[in-house]
Amino acid sequence: MKIHIQEKCLLIRNNEKIMKKSLKVTIFTMFIFTLMAFSQIGFSQSPPPPPGEKGGNTNQAPLGAPIDGGLTIFLLFAAGYSAREWVKGGNNKKELLGN
Repeated sequence: MKIHIQEKCLLIRNNEKIMKKSLKVTIFTMFIFTLMAFSQIGFSQSPPPPPGEKGGNTNQAPLGAPIDGGLTIFLLFAAGYSAREWVKGGNNKKELLGN
């Protein structure tokens, strides 16, 4: 009976050690993430000023990034992929029909 109780006490002590270690790791990780979050806030840039004056003749819409080059590349890749699938599909249909 005493051996059984001593084994339980050892298991509880081992579990406490594991929990303390995992708690330390968790707190350290949360501390590091908090520091990283505050450093991002502190070093971030302020937003750009609005374009033109309100109500004036120089009021312009905000400019974004140009998409013409990326759109062209995307369309070329899409056309190439669809052509490849069309050719593959044609070969598969011939095999299925037995031609």
